[in-house]
Amino acid sequence: MKYIKYLLVLFIILIPIKVNALEINSKNAILYNMNDDEILFEKDSEEEVPIASLTKIMTSIIAIENIDDINETVTIPKEGLEGLVEANASVAGFKLNEKVTYKDLLYGSLLPSGADATQTLAYYIAGGIDGYVKLMNEKASELNLKHTHFSDVTGLDDVNNYSSVKDIATLLKYALKNDTFKEIFTATTYTTSNKRLKLESTLLYYTNTYKLDNKYIYGSKTGFTDIAGLCLASIAKYDDMEYLLVTTGAPSETRYPYHFIDAFNIYEYYINNYYTLDIYNKEKPLISINTNYSKEDKYNVFLDENITKF
Repeated sequence: MKYIKYLLVLFIILIPIKVNALEINSKNAILYNMNDDEILFEKDSEEEVPIASLTKIMTSIIAIENIDDINETVTIPKEGLEGLVEANASVAGFKLNEKVTYKDLLYGSLLPSGADATQTLAYYIAGGIDGYVKLMNEKASELNLKHTHFSDVTGLDDVNNYSSVKDIATLLKYALKNDTFKEIFTATTYTTSNKRLKLESTLLYYTNTYKLDNKYIYGSKTGFTDIAGLCLASIAKYDDMEYLLVTTGAPSETRYPYHFIDAFNIYEYYINNYYTLDIYNKEKPLISINTNYSKEDKYNVFLDENITKF
């Protein structure tokens, strides 16, 4: 029994203590170490808040899961463009009656955050926004997103369109398991099938416009409305470590990219101050127990796998 107690103590003292020492501009944040699916940092992570175009993460994965052939050609309908000018919504630049593929629409949704793309997807997949929103909320329930509800496919300000950074992180982890979604999410540019539009990601736009030094982020989705502020869902990597970060509610009055500044600072902080510790190597015994009535002097205890801790 004393050996079992010893092992329990060994593992307890090696569990890291999370210290939220970071000062950030965003009102809400959550950072995951994706190697272990462990939360490293969080700030009001379950608060229900407006999420702006982070909504399009759900819009896009619903489309991918309901499209048989992403290279199929469709025509931009008037329903795809309705209300966008009045709402001052961001668009990819598709034109009425233009021939495009579903793939074009998916890139248009995630890279430049085009509401013309998301509304067109809703029209063809579910007959319109209402039917599509039903699919989105059903998926939210399936994923147990308890602090999430959708009312449109774009992310315009609406009291019934909200989530939490923790729920968005759960959603993004789910979506990234889909190869098509991940390919689009991590792209920086894309030329539409008819060669008329060259789309670029908002990550590329912000880093180029504000001369930001992006060392780690390799995929992202931004969001912005006056009420939601600046929002960002991103993934990053350094050496063998993968991270996922969601932030919402960064100040937006000056349009300075505080959401990206927060992301860079959070990633930098954890990359510089945390590392992976090898706790146990399965090739070596975890513990050796002395024996009295055996041919062997010691009994070696092994585990089946290596143990590391970040």
